Amino acid sequence: MRSIIFSFDYEKIRGQTSAKLLHVFPLQIKKDDACIKDFLEYDTAIKGGGNYKLKAGAYVVLILLGNKGLLFTTIRSRIGMYGRNKESYYSAHIGETFEIRIKEKKENGKRS
Repeated sequence: MRSIIFSFDYEKIRGQTSAKLLHVFPLQIKKDDACIKDFLEYDTAIKGGGNYKLKAGAYVVLILLGNKGLLFTTIRSRIGMYGRNKESYYSAHIGETFEIRIKEKKENGKRS
């Protein structure tokens, strides 16, 4: 099973451990983009408080159906660290189930 790794335990995940990828679409985030402010606040809300800050740029949105029957989204940069087009990659895997993995903090504050 493929995995989707999250840097934090986001509110939207709600304890789900896997999710089926339903749809993928591009998203361009502009600086101070008021049109999608509420969506960004929902999508980046970290469990326990705070939000992950996204910079302006090209992204891809994944719509997922979790194993507890809850729909949620995740926003990913459009181009991966090795130059891979994530929109093409995820579009090729629509209908597949992904394991949800959350990076854990180490005791010294660094992530594993």
